[in-house]
Amino acid sequence: MAPYLITLALAVGSVALWTVRVATAAHGTRAASAIVSMVEATSYVVAVSHLMRSLDEPIHVAIYAIGVGSGTYVGLTLEARLRSRRGLAEPSPCA
Repeated sequence: MAPYLITLALAVGSVALWTVRVATAAHGTRAASAIVSMVEATSYVVAVSHLMRSLDEPIHVAIYAIGVGSGTYVGLTLEARLRSRRGLAEPSPCA
């Protein structure tokens, strides 16, 4: 059970950080984006290396995919909270 939770946590963390990094870059906060990207890159490398050692069990791939989806949700939620704290406007959708 523990390896599955590690896979899930690493995927959620990596993708959530990626989402926050992209959002902070879009708002022009370069320093914050750079710091978040360093943590995100480390998390991603650890997550993928953990997944690659477990490819003999397809459940790991499925759990990683669930983690990616969950990480997107978590990242968007964190970004919205950060944006509301700073009083930033909602980004406009691309045309």
